[in-house]
This record gives sequence, C-alpha cells and structure tokens, in this order.
Amino acid sequence: MPMAANREFLDWDCPALPAAANWLADRYTRNDVFDLSESLLVLPGARAGRRLLELLVDHATENSLRLVSPTTLTVGTLPEQLYVSQKPFADDLVQRCAWVAALKQTPAKQLGDVTAHRPGDDDSRGWLDLADLLKRQHGELAGDGFDFLSRRRLRDCSMRFRRNAVAGKFSTASSSVTSTRWKTSCCGIDRPLGWWQSNRASARQHTISC
Repeated sequence: MPMAANREFLDWDCPALPAAANWLADRYTRNDVFDLSESLLVLPGARAGRRLLELLVDHATENSLRLVSPTTLTVGTLPEQLYVSQKPFADDLVQRCAWVAALKQTPAKQLGDVTAHRPGDDDSRGWLDLADLLKRQHGELAGDGFDFLSRRRLRDCSMRFRRNAVAGKFSTASSSVTSTRWKTSCCGIDRPLGWWQSNRASARQHTISC
C-alpha cells in the first residue's frame, strides 16, 4: 500500500526557502546533529536547491550543529528515485557524448531537417551545442508523452491542414470571382462602350432590371 503523505504549509510571511530551512532544522535536529542524510529535497530548479543547501549550512554554523547534508533534486530528476533501475543511469557527460556520436552518424540530408549548417568534423563546440539543443527538446517532448517521430507526424498533419485551408480559401475566392463575372455579364457591364452609346434606351431598361 502507498505511504500516506503529510502536507505541511509554511508561513506566508517569510520567504519560502528560509522557512523551509527552519522547518527542516526543527524537525531533524537531534543531539546537536542536523541529520538530513535520509531526506530527499525536491525543488523547482537546481539554483533553488543550491540556495537551500546554503541556508542549511548557515543554520548549522550559527547554532553549532553538525550538518549531514541531504540529497537535493529537481522535479525533472525525481521520477528516477521512485523505482529501482535495472542498469545505472548515464550521467550528463555520457549523454551528451552519445548525442554527438548519433548526430555525426546521421546522414546529412536528414540532419538538414534540424540545422541548415552541419558542424565540421573537428567542430566539437558546434556538435555539443546541437546535441544540447536536441537533448532539451527530447526531454520536453518526452515530458508530454511524445518523441521526435510523433512530433514530426503532428507537424505533417498541421502542414496538410494548412494547405487544405489555403486551398479552400483560393477555391472560395475563385468561386466568388466567377460569380461576380457572371453577374456583371448578366448586367451588361462587360459590353463595349459603343453598345451603351447606341442603345441608351435598352441600357436604361437593362440597368433597371439589374
């Protein structure tokens, strides 16, 4: 059975991170030891995690406590902590190198869908930048349950929809022009000027009937 979760609300009258640091200190300090070794702190971003750790260190220093640091994570890396992996995860450097290797093996024609200028074989910085870009996009798509293939299918569907919409507009415009031409022809507007001058009576009658 899943463990019950306890929700604790911090004081709105002070900043969130200092309030969180004080709450942790009150809860996990025993016998002059500020022990967070079994705690997993999840924050919105890495910067917030670093700042919270600084506040914990400051609190321990000011109160002469021995701090046992916690594990700080971002929301994006939390899921890996909720199950036991069968194999170790690749760190960030290994992932970047794998992306670079895969991109270098990609045919130039396919790579042209991603970038207009393929980095040179000795342009390590260019390959890393391209790998980081695609790695971030892959992470964003995966968070929404998509991959590059499904994203391409959505793009193709969107392009077909736009083409059909544009074709429909041109068809409507063409029908409108044809209808206008038919009406002007019925009203005699397309007749030569000489006909109007020599048939003024008919012209007046024709204009009234229109």
